[in-house]
Amino acid sequence: MNNSWQWMMMNFDSYERVVLQKVFVVLLLSSLFAACAQQKSDSANYRNEIKAWQAERTRSLLAEDGWLNLVGLFELHPGINTFGSGADNDLVFNVPAVPAHIGYFDVDEQISIKIVAGVLVVSASDTVREMPVMTDADSAATIFALGSLRWHVIQRGEKRYVRLRDFESEAVKRFAGNKYYPIDPKWRVQAELKPFDKRKIVPVPNVLGEIIEWNSPGQLEFEIDGETYQLTALGDMGDDELFVIFSDATNGSETYPAGRFMYVRTPGEDGLTVLDFNKAYNPPCVYTEYATCPLPPAENNLQIRVEAGEKNYGGSHELNVTY
Repeated sequence: MNNSWQWMMMNFDSYERVVLQKVFVVLLLSSLFAACAQQKSDSANYRNEIKAWQAERTRSLLAEDGWLNLVGLFELHPGINTFGSGADNDLVFNVPAVPAHIGYFDVDEQISIKIVAGVLVVSASDTVREMPVMTDADSAATIFALGSLRWHVIQRGEKRYVRLRDFESEAVKRFAGNKYYPIDPKWRVQAELKPFDKRKIVPVPNVLGEIIEWNSPGQLEFEIDGETYQLTALGDMGDDELFVIFSDATNGSETYPAGRFMYVRTPGEDGLTVLDFNKAYNPPCVYTEYATCPLPPAENNLQIRVEAGEKNYGGSHELNVTY
């Protein structure tokens, strides 16, 4: 009995170590399994987030104020601007079953519209005969309706245009959805805003050949594969989001030649935000020739292939863009 007791006492430390080692291994494996499960859960949640964003993109393109139903863009000139389907109009609404003469816009510092007798045009459920016209530069543009057509006036720089929509357009009927790169968390990166010393105005060209001035709070600095890049952000720090227009080495082959758009959450006091290139999307000009798309500032041309986000859309309107 004494010998057995002595043996147990001599070997207790070894026994305890074995038990502790086994407990440690069990805890380590449990921790690894939990981490893997959490990682899979996070990955699934992120994938679902991007899929939901893609679905919202489709919904917005097909909506009444989406880009697929645009069928006309007409510059307004000072004085009388007649419109209708007839070739003798200043603005020719080349859409089936539209009256030859609908009315005219009278353009001065302010704009008014007059509809010819016998044509039923409504705005906010009221029949229109003659009324002032608000543009999208005002609090809300005046929207006019005739059958499946909708139109309103937009302002870009000093110029004003009539934007025409047809809810029964062929582009809406033919839309088969966007194509995307595989979702890859690699392209969701932290970025730090490097503010400019003072408020900066960035000249941004658009497809109409105009230069539109945008405010910019600074450049977003980030890393991809160990290399540092910067993108000039557009907007103000008081906005919920900042706007980014960028081009990269996939443009013209796999993505739209004139670049892509992206929104990012405005950085907080720490200057940090997230750039998610999986949410990079096509400009409206991919879907219609009647949009007024801004083009990337020259400094926003990334010399890498950003294989994330939306790919080019079949049947898009090609632009010759020089940076």
